[in-house]
Amino acid sequence: MKSIFKKTKLASALTVPSTLSPDRGTPPVMKKLTKFQSEQVDPLLDALYEEGETFVQRHFALEKHAQSRGLATKLAQQPAEITPEEQAINRQLTESVVLFGMNSAAAVLCPPLMWLSVPLLLKQALSTAGQAYLDVKEERKIGVNAMIAVGQTSLLFLRNFWIFSLFDALYMCSTKVLHMTRDSSQHNLANAFGEMPRVAWCQRDDMEVEVPIEQIRSGDVIIIHAGEMVPVDGKIVSGFATIDEHMLTGEAQPAEKSVEDTVYAGTMAVSGEVMIRVEKAGVETVTGQISEILKQTADYRSTIELRGEKIANASVLPTLALGAATWGLLGPVSATALLSCFVGFQLRYTSPLSILNFLQIAAKEGILVKDGRALELISQVDTIVFDKTGTLTLEQLTVGKIHACGAVAARGNAETDCSEAIWTEADVLRYAAAAEYKQTHPIARAILQEAQSRQVEIPVIAEATYTTGFGLEVTVQEKNALAQQVYVGSARFMEQQQIPISEAVQSIERASHQQGHSLIYVAIGKELAGVIELQPTIRPEATEVVAALKARQMELYIISGDQAAPTQNLAEKLGIDHYFAQVLPEHKAKLVAELQQAGKSVCFIGDGINDSIALKKADVSISLRGATTMAMDTAQMILMDGTLQQLPNLFAISDKLETNMKRNFLAGTLPGLICLGGVFFLNFGIFTACLLSWTGLSAGIANAMQPLLRYQQSPSEFLLDSDE
Repeated sequence: MKSIFKKTKLASALTVPSTLSPDRGTPPVMKKLTKFQSEQVDPLLDALYEEGETFVQRHFALEKHAQSRGLATKLAQQPAEITPEEQAINRQLTESVVLFGMNSAAAVLCPPLMWLSVPLLLKQALSTAGQAYLDVKEERKIGVNAMIAVGQTSLLFLRNFWIFSLFDALYMCSTKVLHMTRDSSQHNLANAFGEMPRVAWCQRDDMEVEVPIEQIRSGDVIIIHAGEMVPVDGKIVSGFATIDEHMLTGEAQPAEKSVEDTVYAGTMAVSGEVMIRVEKAGVETVTGQISEILKQTADYRSTIELRGEKIANASVLPTLALGAATWGLLGPVSATALLSCFVGFQLRYTSPLSILNFLQIAAKEGILVKDGRALELISQVDTIVFDKTGTLTLEQLTVGKIHACGAVAARGNAETDCSEAIWTEADVLRYAAAAEYKQTHPIARAILQEAQSRQVEIPVIAEATYTTGFGLEVTVQEKNALAQQVYVGSARFMEQQQIPISEAVQSIERASHQQGHSLIYVAIGKELAGVIELQPTIRPEATEVVAALKARQMELYIISGDQAAPTQNLAEKLGIDHYFAQVLPEHKAKLVAELQQAGKSVCFIGDGINDSIALKKADVSISLRGATTMAMDTAQMILMDGTLQQLPNLFAISDKLETNMKRNFLAGTLPGLICLGGVFFLNFGIFTACLLSWTGLSAGIANAMQPLLRYQQSPSEFLLDSDE
């Protein structure tokens, strides 16, 4: 068995104070005690400890068997071995419980038997003293470990073995609960976007072979059947399947995937069967990268936690000095009670737990938090700057107006007549849709969608000729009519085809360009029939999101490289008061800096390569899934459904985190302050002081866990509740 003098490290912010780090050296005074422990104490504890450990090992042996059978159970997601950290905590907890049991039995049956616990009590006190010594030697500080060591020494001096063992057991139970909760939270967090299977069916020599995921390599071909999760990123080489991608994209409807389509790890095959050529496996997959980001984010230390640790460390020397004075004035009992007032100490336990739970809530809402600081900072944001194109508008265009030459001629101005024929809007749209029927680019999709919404019957095309980048020519054959040559494309394409454009249409073109819109020209038989005006599509959720942000008294801005008219038009439609137009990419960050210099806390939301500098400059930066790689790499948070829908929820989560952390701060400091006053004015004893300290820790743990429990019961009520 490993000695408990091995260091435990729960995380960057969750440590067990009574352990020593082997790489920092062991004070010589502890060598004999270590030998005594290994020869005399460990054998007694092994009887209690090894039985439980054997049970756990059997449990994981059954789990491994289940994994080899390819069963997808929750057990398959747990680690196959107990970590050294958990072994050390289990050992310490066992010792603490044994100590408390020995002292309790001795207090009831035969008080002199308490002396049997002295070796273990002394070992724990010396262990903490050794940690305090190393704090001074290597970190040049007298920290909380020094105060704990002095307090434990005082309890031994007063022969108050029972209180020593009681509260040592209570704190070790709390540490065990925190460790278990932290492991569970990190596990759930890492798997928030899909739990990965442990095995996959791989094609080897025309056979399907079950292979562990860690042995899958790029270039391998795996088979996914209906109901199975995709464990890799890759392309389909054979078959057809309906893939549920909501874990990654937030899209509720499953996507139909066939040969050459890309699939991602963490998605589920709802129906069908496909063979996938592996491009990325393990941590290289999108889901794997997300999990790694979440693990790194979970280790960050919150502002509240650091503030509490600073307070706790700063109060050590004054508390020790005050304890020495109290020893002389009120006696050793009051002095020991005063040393039990750990002001801010509990925050090193409760703050990381709160952060983990709120990161888990954010992940369940489809918000990937890459930098934990941003989740705290966003509650302080008072100004939001949106990039226009791609953030407030979609790539997909929308048909605005259709200008038919017949309608222009009907206005009564003979000079504006486009042709001898009188064409209608329906004619222009019908022929344009016929020409674009087999195209997939955004312009074609916009025209076809408009034709579908107007229930326009699309004629059949006999043949088509495409001029790359400018337009296309098709022969349209309608029922009981002569074949028509139809030309659809840009003004330059019309010039190439020697199709005249009237002054009236040129005037429409100038007005459209000022609004940031584009025109598609439609000619029939070498005569212009009309033009279709295409305009950017405002995100369907944008109006609602902007209204929600304005209700929070946010100041909203739009930054765009587009011209002033379309930017102003968009701002007016959305109800945004401020906008910057014709902004060069390098000037976006400058505008963010100017807002910050005016005393504003700025959140920048963008999706393009030209937004990366502004994203870096802002206090908080957000991008959307599907944005450019540079934008997603730079942003601190990513909205995984690719929309702005979760933006109000992000602010609500941050607000609730801030409230929760403030409560943690009160739970970590208020009991200690009450204890300090109680020792001098209410004659608090050691038991009362220790009870207050443990009560503060218990209240902090309960407060840290409460938001996640409430969210699990009702996510919508949790996010809407303003009383949090």
